[in-house]
Amino acid sequence: MRGVNAVRILAVLALAAAPAVEAASALDQNRAAFEAFHRRDFAGSERLAREAWTLAEADKDALQSAIASANVAAAIAMRGRLEEGFEWSRRAEARLGLNGPRRLRGRILVAQAILLELQGQAEAREEAFRRAHEALGEGDWDLAFAETLAKGHDWQDLGMMGQEMTGLRNTARGSKDPKHAPLALLVTGWLDGVGGSPQAVKSFEEARAMLESGNDKAALPLVDHNLGSVLLKADRLDEAQRVYERGLKVARELSDRRMEVILLDDLSQLFSQKEDWPRAIAADREAGARLAAVAEDVRAGRLEDSLLLDLRRLVKARYTHSPQLLIDLFRGLLEQLAVQPMTPGNES
Repeated sequence: MRGVNAVRILAVLALAAAPAVEAASALDQNRAAFEAFHRRDFAGSERLAREAWTLAEADKDALQSAIASANVAAAIAMRGRLEEGFEWSRRAEARLGLNGPRRLRGRILVAQAILLELQGQAEAREEAFRRAHEALGEGDWDLAFAETLAKGHDWQDLGMMGQEMTGLRNTARGSKDPKHAPLALLVTGWLDGVGGSPQAVKSFEEARAMLESGNDKAALPLVDHNLGSVLLKADRLDEAQRVYERGLKVARELSDRRMEVILLDDLSQLFSQKEDWPRAIAADREAGARLAAVAEDVRAGRLEDSLLLDLRRLVKARYTHSPQLLIDLFRGLLEQLAVQPMTPGNES
């Protein structure tokens, strides 16, 4: 018994001597929320951002409260609640106040402009972009990209969009920026593709090579959908098939069921053009099964439909007679809804 008591006493002493586990701070939760958002885990991002907001409000930390509010807005918007998201974004601006960091204010205003575009409020969007320029100054690449893509999103002026994207692409190439150059190439490729220019093949291939060299696999299935569709329309069927199958392989590796549906549809149409009816039917049936599984997960609450997934558009895409070129609106645009956390010593 004496030995047992000695062990118990030692255990108690060890526990007393052990350092206390430090509770997560608002900054910690803001960082985690931002990372979750970029993993496209919008439910997790909202939960973490709300926790950060609660902690920051209790500590009367206006900076972290503003960041948390902005990222609650981002996660809510990506889950389809645009008006509620905009209210949280306005709360972020209010928490920041007139004397808050200009860079953070600029990023919040960019997010507001994007939310206003999604709600079809063009005049208010323009005002938000104007104020973002005042806060961030000229030469902010991300702001220029968001503004150009937002204006071109509703097909207002594709000629202007093409000129702006070419300029952004050249700027990114000149600076050897590994993130920005493929973004601009993906959009110029899309513009060339919908315009029927063979230059689209080169743009998509160059963007894909950059993404692959940077080990950025998430965008590759969408790139291959677009590249394969340009080749299909040019009647380069064997090349299109190789590209579609490559994209489908990556989509399966990433468990990206949305792109699986799209690429299986692509292959079904390609096999139809080749008059390979058994493979066309098999691909179509597999696409239908994948889509039904996604829809059932949404109905059962295991998956939330979002601006990113947009289940209705995915269903509609299955019934087009030729593959449609797509822009990944998350990459470079909707990802700017979230603002990167900062500390009081990093507010410039």
